Amino acid sequence: MLVAGIDAGRSRTKVVTEGKKFAFPSQIVPFYEHGGEDVLKDENDMVIELLEPGAQEGEKFFVGEVTEFVQFGMDTQRTEQEKATMQARAFTLSALYRLGAMDEQPCIIGTGVPYIKLKEWGPLVKEMLEKKHRIRVYKRNGFQEQRIIHIANAFVVPEGMGVFYDDPTEQEMGIGELGSVTMNYLRMKKKRVMPGYSGSTEWGCDNLPKDIGSTPKDIANLVIAQFKSKKWPTNLPIRLSGGKTSEIVEHVRDEFPNTVAVPEPLFGNARGFYKIARAKAKQLV
Repeated sequence: MLVAGIDAGRSRTKVVTEGKKFAFPSQIVPFYEHGGEDVLKDENDMVIELLEPGAQEGEKFFVGEVTEFVQFGMDTQRTEQEKATMQARAFTLSALYRLGAMDEQPCIIGTGVPYIKLKEWGPLVKEMLEKKHRIRVYKRNGFQEQRIIHIANAFVVPEGMGVFYDDPTEQEMGIGELGSVTMNYLRMKKKRVMPGYSGSTEWGCDNLPKDIGSTPKDIANLVIAQFKSKKWPTNLPIRLSGGKTSEIVEHVRDEFPNTVAVPEPLFGNARGFYKIARAKAKQLV
């Protein structure tokens, strides 16, 4: 059994398992043939072919780091918010392949969707992932192999709750989880979310107009405004997570002085997702 937390974000896919963590760009480019030198050079350069279920023959994609060299001007980052997509599936399967998921090995994963979309998107993501996925992977030096990635259980939780489950507490607190195209903000009390004080935005670090979010101070002001709009007390303990946390945390403290950056904030959600999956896996044994 392989247990992992996978945060397939719009900028980077973050992966955590026992004793191991890594991230790769959430970038994808349709595969195309070319007559020049092979671009698959490094260990993590790969093309993934989604064979089944629901795939068309020849549905192949450059995924991850190699897309920097093959994108020919196209925008390879997803800026839509929806999570039950072919791209999210490809990133998740690539993550499990990189973790060394063996053929037919049951995988237990934790993953997430924006807080406000849990009821709508959670079942769709679960249905998309929980099955046997037959893929073919192409790598450097002509290497290729087929593998069946068996996602036996996918536990879908709100993004931001991963940050909480990473270090649960009874303390009343807030969580600000700033992503590329959304921010999830949760106010917690006695380990429960307070819905009237929580939600998800339709903006994140990568989809803001330059005149609104060009500096860390600008982004911090938007985060502060979101907290204030939900009437969070200025003395509320707050955990900040996400890739730009270190750049904005000091500015957020100007208004909310009890704000802290979680350790390795890029992996804040993924660590919690892993701990959820690990706990569920123990129950299944």
